[in-house]
Amino acid sequence: MKQVDSQTIHQSLYTGFIDMTHPSSISLRPRLITNNRQTHQKVLMTIDEELSSCTSFSIAVAFITRDGVASLMQTLLDLAQRGIRGRLLTTDYLEFNDPEALHTLMDLPFLDIRIFHGNLHTKGYLFHHDNGTINLIVGSANLTAQALSTNQEWNIRVTSTQNGEIIHQAFSEFERMWANSVELSQAWLIHYEKRRDATRNRSGWVRIDQQGGPPPSPLIIEQANESVRSIETLELNKMQVEAMASLQTLRNRGEKKALIVSATGTGKTHLAAFDAKSCKPDRLLYIVHRETILLKSLQTFKSVFGDDHPITFGILGGGKKDFDEDFIFASIATLSRDDVLAKFGKHHFDYIIVDEVHKAGADSYRKVLAYFEPDFTLGMTATPERTDGQDIYELFDHNLAYNIRLHKALEHNLLCQFHYYGITDLVVDGNAVDDKSKVSFLTNDARALHIKKAIDTYSMHEKRKRGLIFCRTVKEAKLLSEQLLVLGLRTLAVTGEDPEPVREEAIRRLESPNAPDMLEYLVTVDIFNEGIDIPSLNQIVMARPTQSAIVFVQQLGRGLRKCKEKPFLTVIDFVGNYSNNFLIPIALYGDISYNKDTIRKMMVSGNLMITGESTVNFDRISRQRIFKSIDSASLNRMTLLKEQYKKLKIQLGKIPSLMDFIEAGEFDPLQFFKKFESYPQLLDEFEVGAKSLLSPLELKSLRFLSQELANGKRPHELLLLKHLANSESITRAEFASQLISKFDIKLKEADLLSASRILTNGFFIESARTLFGDIRYLEITDDLIKPSTQFLQLLDSKQYREAFHDVIDLGLANFEKRYNNELQQSNGLVLYEKYSRKDACRMLDWENNEESTIYGYKVKHNTCPVFVTYHKRDDIEASTAYPDEFVNQEIFSWMTKSRRTLKAKELKPILAQQDYGLAISLFIKKSDGEGTDFYYIGDVDVIPGRAKETTIKDENGKDLPIVNILFHLQHPCKNDLYTYLIEEDDEKQESKSKNQQ
Repeated sequence: MKQVDSQTIHQSLYTGFIDMTHPSSISLRPRLITNNRQTHQKVLMTIDEELSSCTSFSIAVAFITRDGVASLMQTLLDLAQRGIRGRLLTTDYLEFNDPEALHTLMDLPFLDIRIFHGNLHTKGYLFHHDNGTINLIVGSANLTAQALSTNQEWNIRVTSTQNGEIIHQAFSEFERMWANSVELSQAWLIHYEKRRDATRNRSGWVRIDQQGGPPPSPLIIEQANESVRSIETLELNKMQVEAMASLQTLRNRGEKKALIVSATGTGKTHLAAFDAKSCKPDRLLYIVHRETILLKSLQTFKSVFGDDHPITFGILGGGKKDFDEDFIFASIATLSRDDVLAKFGKHHFDYIIVDEVHKAGADSYRKVLAYFEPDFTLGMTATPERTDGQDIYELFDHNLAYNIRLHKALEHNLLCQFHYYGITDLVVDGNAVDDKSKVSFLTNDARALHIKKAIDTYSMHEKRKRGLIFCRTVKEAKLLSEQLLVLGLRTLAVTGEDPEPVREEAIRRLESPNAPDMLEYLVTVDIFNEGIDIPSLNQIVMARPTQSAIVFVQQLGRGLRKCKEKPFLTVIDFVGNYSNNFLIPIALYGDISYNKDTIRKMMVSGNLMITGESTVNFDRISRQRIFKSIDSASLNRMTLLKEQYKKLKIQLGKIPSLMDFIEAGEFDPLQFFKKFESYPQLLDEFEVGAKSLLSPLELKSLRFLSQELANGKRPHELLLLKHLANSESITRAEFASQLISKFDIKLKEADLLSASRILTNGFFIESARTLFGDIRYLEITDDLIKPSTQFLQLLDSKQYREAFHDVIDLGLANFEKRYNNELQQSNGLVLYEKYSRKDACRMLDWENNEESTIYGYKVKHNTCPVFVTYHKRDDIEASTAYPDEFVNQEIFSWMTKSRRTLKAKELKPILAQQDYGLAISLFIKKSDGEGTDFYYIGDVDVIPGRAKETTIKDENGKDLPIVNILFHLQHPCKNDLYTYLIEEDDEKQESKSKNQQ
């Protein structure tokens, strides 16, 4: 990489410390590094980026915890692959540092670690880079999960050459402390751990590693003890308070049923008990699916109601038959029997609570719920979605009182943090674990050893491992358990073939502290997806493909209950070459839009998309496999569209509108338009006997709105149509005022002319005009914009008008959600959002859609969109395989079309950009697998004097002239997208290497 010259750094320092308006390299400027949830900033991301790109590093921090190391574990392992060495200096001050964390760091062969004895309170990070620069980060952040992700931290990052004084001072101080420190060794660590345990035993100190700092005072120690006790006490959390208020609102308006959707571990039973206490029922029935949780539910209610309530409690199930008590806790298997139901009158219970209500589609539940007529019925579940078509919402009159899914629960700190590691499953002689792998391959010695090694690595010296290992079949679970047992793990296979007592005994052995028969892992298939409560679980291992995001979340949720014995949950996912790998980010990030670009964005943004201290990490191959799965996934197939449509219809109890999907915040309704011309066409397909009465012209109009405007990439056309549909006319000044007041957008004449051409069909080619009905929606006379007669006639139809407003509101909602933000540029394009060539023609105010003639670039109206496919297909013509590439995040090396020289007429305005006032907009997509849309990287400036003639080979090996031009990006490409774009697929690299050999 080219060395950065000192003058470039000087300019950036001037901007950072003297004049913020001074032009300079943004990536080299001094920067404040903080954790800011609103702006999606984390110290973790900066440290991670520096480690991922450095050639060596030196770190001095006072405090280190296991969760801090866990946050960076995959990056540290990747450093070993790259052969990067580093030094880490820490302290034994206050015996705060986690022995397990230090053990884990000692396992890394590239890392030299020393311990400074005494009060070292440094938080400094030094990174060497191959461009000759050294980055220094210094401030307040230790290597703890809280410091890296959630604490209010201030750190400053500065860039220097090796001759910078501040860098010399920093290294000098580091070397002084390093020389006065001792090497971390096993012997030192054993002694340290004993000393640490003795200190804690003397003081009665409770571990507060998760607080991110040392125990400097008895007050903080007491607060830590209190935070642990709060896990075990019965106090309403924020979610429960809001849910109870919603339930009372429903009752106040006369509703008799309600449904609560709440992630596992967020306190549904606790909530039900408090709600029951507020209702004061004389008789209450609590129904469960599994007898194992009867007693726990009863105890929760007893704790909430306390001794001051003269209530008797009874159990109906598990051999007990208490019929006369006030509050009865019953298993559905016992309660649904005819002889048992006959013991109760229909109005016997005032309040009925159904736990795990997603099971209520079964005949036994329907029988019980149809029999009783209480004052109020409450259903509770973590996953209301059913795969058997049962309508759980209907059972509760579609009254969804509250919905708190996994990621909202994490946001409210109701669950413990997790660290997920997606790692490559076994590859032997080029054969990878995939959807068709046989049990013999899944359970061979090599795979068992592969799983064992990964567990050892990512467990990070956890002293008491308690985990679930999920497999795909019973046979696999049994064989794998036997192999892992031989390799030294204490495992037991537990499957659906085992009776309930066997399962309960296995759970007891898993939960036991250090009994002789204790277990570390239960190897299972799906029986532990739900209905069990093992708060001490600290590992989830997924040795099977992800076939369902719902099941993934269920299995992940098994380990997310808070417990004072675990600071976090470790999730190890063996990512094979599976077709459904795209479901992994959907499940992890909680976005079920099924929009490919959204899924990619979640993967690219990584830990910025995760709330709190949890992290999501993939090794290189796993990450590539997921992107490959996203590219090839068919997310507009009819079965998926119908499934998502029916899901919302069931939830609402009515035919949903497009805006209902937006308000539900789940499936992206734009996906419908990849299969259907408009939403009424979808309804004709999905709703039997509900054929629309829309005319052919009305349907063509809705097709235009749905296909061209509903994406919301520009609001002008949408806002004009919405106003014209509600009134007769609008002046230019009034429209300009509306744009300002609603979206803070200043109306440009060119934008108005462009919007009017769109709405009079002038922009489109003839075939498209025919498809869209060749409708003129408006007329502009002098200063007045009026609806056309043709448009007003369309609006006479009530059905058309309703469909029209629905799709217009969808477009405006999409604009607000994705495009109306600080990344919107003066040309209306939004940095890092995706646009097609046709979109670019429209957004740059061209009169016509010229997508078919743009190819790589085109100059028109002082604009020049440049489209680059970063990784070209192997089968394209050699003369078009242009080696376009980033030099760095601010410089892009671009090739013109072949057979061009510096004297080419079409290049004159590009090479003399400033003289022509030409705006060059750069669009890049990683590969053709992403489809026809490109990321808008921003506008660029041609670097004067750097253009040069060179050559490219044609199919016959003949040299063809071509011009290489260097662009300076006005906005440096953001780190995560830059890394994603430049990273080449390992399989493609391997193929290239073989071809070269």
